[in-house]
Amino acid sequence: AEDTKLLFDGNAQDFYIGLDDSADDLLIGVGSAVGTTPAITIDENADVAIADDLTLVSDAAVLNFGVNSDVSLTHVHDTGLLLNSTMQLQFNDASQYISGTSATVLSIAATDEIDLTATAVDLNGTLDVSGASTLTGAVTASSTITVADDVTMAATKKLYLDGGGDTYLAEQGADDFHIFVGGVEKMRLTGNTVRFPGAYANTTGSAVN
Repeated sequence: AEDTKLLFDGNAQDFYIGLDDSADDLLIGVGSAVGTTPAITIDENADVAIADDLTLVSDAAVLNFGVNSDVSLTHVHDTGLLLNSTMQLQFNDASQYISGTSATVLSIAATDEIDLTATAVDLNGTLDVSGASTLTGAVTASSTITVADDVTMAATKKLYLDGGGDTYLAEQGADDFHIFVGGVEKMRLTGNTVRFPGAYANTTGSAVN
């Protein structure tokens, strides 16, 4: 058998539809010889290959996937692409995906970790963290912080109560708690002993340094 073709003789450019017999491929291409600059190739498995750009020229054009067209991408005019229903855009394997799990909820899932790398990450809305949080940089809160459970601070670290950095609570050793105001130590609790450094009056049951 040999290649067969239907040739379209253009004014400046020829086109053909032909059968590449050696490869069992149906070709649509540019030129006059089968196999010359194929634009579309259909092989024996009905797989289609596009040699270059593919443009869907109508607004709201749809690409369907699957025997029942259960997954689709729809063009949204001047906006983007819409993945239908709760279908997922998966990465690497089925456990890592982005999905609109409802009309109001967008889900991002990963096997182990979601890594966001940026100079700044801007979250507009409430933040619900159900696991442990590790913050290695400074945390600035412009409103009230409500704590519903115990707060544990590392040994010798300070809890500052003003913007000047000189009024704070601190554990400066095992069972040794200090209160500083304006950079001056005002009260010290060591074990069962309460001390008021400097010229401060003693209180019942306390020892004065």
